[in-house]
Amino acid sequence: GFARDMSEIQKLYADASKTKSDYVSLIKNLPLAIIRYNLNCQRVFLNDYCEHIFGEPAEPLIGKTPTEYWYAAATGMKAQEFEARLRMVMQTGQIDTFEFNCKLNGKEVVYLMRFVPEFDDHKKVTGALALANDMTAVSEYRNQIEYMAYHDRLTNLPNRAKFNMRIANAIENAKHQQSCLGLLMIDLDHFKSVNDTLGHTVGDKLLVEAAERLVNTLQVGNSVARLGGDEFAVLVQGVQNIKDLGALAKDIVQALTVPFHIANQELYVTASIGIAIYPQDTKNEDDLLRYADVAMYAAKKQGRNNYQFFVPELNQHISQRLSLQTELMHAIEKNEFYLNYQPLVQLDTAKIIGVEALLRWRNPVLGEVNPNQFIPLAEELGVITEIGRWVMMQAFEDAVTINLNRQNPLIFAVNLSARQFLRYDIFAAVQYCLSVTACNPAWITLEITESLLLNDSNQVLDTLHQFVDLGIKVAIDDFGTGYSSLSYLNKFPISEVKIDRSFVNDITLDDNDAKLVKAVIGMALSLGKELIAEGVETQEQADLLKSWGCNIGQGYLFSKPLSFEQLLLRLP
Repeated sequence: GFARDMSEIQKLYADASKTKSDYVSLIKNLPLAIIRYNLNCQRVFLNDYCEHIFGEPAEPLIGKTPTEYWYAAATGMKAQEFEARLRMVMQTGQIDTFEFNCKLNGKEVVYLMRFVPEFDDHKKVTGALALANDMTAVSEYRNQIEYMAYHDRLTNLPNRAKFNMRIANAIENAKHQQSCLGLLMIDLDHFKSVNDTLGHTVGDKLLVEAAERLVNTLQVGNSVARLGGDEFAVLVQGVQNIKDLGALAKDIVQALTVPFHIANQELYVTASIGIAIYPQDTKNEDDLLRYADVAMYAAKKQGRNNYQFFVPELNQHISQRLSLQTELMHAIEKNEFYLNYQPLVQLDTAKIIGVEALLRWRNPVLGEVNPNQFIPLAEELGVITEIGRWVMMQAFEDAVTINLNRQNPLIFAVNLSARQFLRYDIFAAVQYCLSVTACNPAWITLEITESLLLNDSNQVLDTLHQFVDLGIKVAIDDFGTGYSSLSYLNKFPISEVKIDRSFVNDITLDDNDAKLVKAVIGMALSLGKELIAEGVETQEQADLLKSWGCNIGQGYLFSKPLSFEQLLLRLP
């Protein structure tokens, strides 16, 4: 018995020794840099992968602190900052994560560095581990996505979002320097007829060449952007003389009157330009844009191919806006709003599994009003909360009507704007609407914009968790158009990512678009998120998206937005 017991004990020791050896081998050979630091911030262990990352052997680093021996390959971060962060981790016992850049063999490499404190049995910090893994590919994709979020993909000029940021910064600088700045709004005259008669391919080439001429006309320090369609804008800082803005506008008009040679055709295009000046016309960013736009329409009324400065008499356009505002304030009580529903379809079965509720407004005076006109105005006026409550009540009520006797319930997606979310107790409002309509929370997805996630308050995070705890799903709408960051998908309880139509449009024509969409899908799926592609218009697009792992589509290939009655007829 004793001999057998000793034999078993020896076997256990042997197994334990082998297990320890296996762990040591595993740590040494992991494709992940592992560095152990003592309380003095001295390196006491580096695994073999560290040499691959930092380009130098481990021996000279052992026993040295970062400030005593720094990595030659490191770029950006200095040894002092690195060591200060490490000491803070040991003092607080809190994990620290950050990006760490190196340059190896002439190539910039990005690592995700994580400092993890180590504790003894008494929960006292004994040192820290530094873990680093290569995230260069993810960083490159992120940079591409961020670039596309702020640039027009046809002309590569800054887009409206980027231009608005530049205006805000320029106004701040002008305030401090007590200087002037000018905003030129440029619209190509009769561009629509080019598209209609010669096709979008020729129209796109014309826009690209027009953008190049604008860039070549400007001086260093001026900014040009494509705001959308055939509309461009130029921002001029440090204006010394108002006449200089007129001279620049004249140069632009003349540059664009030179014939364009596209597709073996000679095309003649003119431009109408409106000019607004800070602070002469206004000190407000939104008004500056609006006044330049008003002046541009005045140029069109003057026969096109000219420029006009904003003058107060042009405020008739603003009076029209006030008319829109007045009608909007009474739209709910007059029962002028209604909902359309656009189906969400499984790409493999073509089965409708959900719908997105789309707000529409039909006014007896104004007719059908574009949502892009009245929704921003509703947010500005503070009535978006009331309109949003009406949308939820109507959508939840329709969800109950459709799902009451359905074996497979239809999911209803409802949009929430950032202002609607932040300005009042949105969770209480959703709860109220669910209670009044007796709607099952599992039938509802709430779509939020990326801008909301920039609000780094606990309120947003806590409210989203409340929705999820209630059984409601949360989706990011128009992913990729504003402030895209995959970190949001980790931090916030997002279950669905809706890829914006602008990314989907050209995936069969543009390799860069295809690579980006494929990358977004791959990374979102790796985080366990459901993908929905917006703006799917061709079967080829649908097939590509499906092959990349996106299972749900929305767009005119499947259905235009439907009235509630039309939706009932479409459902089995």
